[in-house]
Amino acid sequence: MTGKSMPERIALNLRLPRGEEGFWSIIRALDEKGPWTVPMVEGESNCGQAQVSAYVRKLAKAGIAKAVGSELRRGRLIVKRYRLAMKLAQTPRLKRDGTLIGISRQQALWNAMRSLAQFNVRELAYAASTPERKAGELIAQRYVELLAQAGYLVVVKPRQGRYGLNVWRLKPAMNTGPLSPTILRAEAIFDRNRRCVMGEASAQEDAA
Repeated sequence: MTGKSMPERIALNLRLPRGEEGFWSIIRALDEKGPWTVPMVEGESNCGQAQVSAYVRKLAKAGIAKAVGSELRRGRLIVKRYRLAMKLAQTPRLKRDGTLIGISRQQALWNAMRSLAQFNVRELAYAASTPERKAGELIAQRYVELLAQAGYLVVVKPRQGRYGLNVWRLKPAMNTGPLSPTILRAEAIFDRNRRCVMGEASAQEDAA
């Protein structure tokens, strides 16, 4: 039998990124119970207090979170208590001054997929683009291919001819919600002698 061998499937236990999306999820859950503080958010995350504080400051500058009081810690340290003024479904992406940043290209593509009955990559890129930020056909093509491999998409009309494009649709059962499936880049050490991953693998969110 000729041809390339199929890639091996290796099970990975990934240390997933938390970052601002993780902070926002924690904050929303804490806010359901009442006022919260930066140390409370830090205690539920895998990041340091400086990163959490920076994100909460941006939320406060944007008016998304508001200080509702303070409390003493260790007799002297004053810790602010916050409540959410806006309970947004998607993670607020903010500049340091609290200015809202547009959604990511992956999120824009996902939004477009959920709104279109069917699409090719050219139509998808157009639907996901704004005057300020273009999605681009190459980015759309890569995202579509990865989601198709993961079982989110199905071809409803195969491409015709050399320059034709597949027509896709999002499977109803895989329309999992408003947050876009995120492409992760994993870093791991694979021992080819033992045929296994050594140590802990970590993942970072793709910047697209």
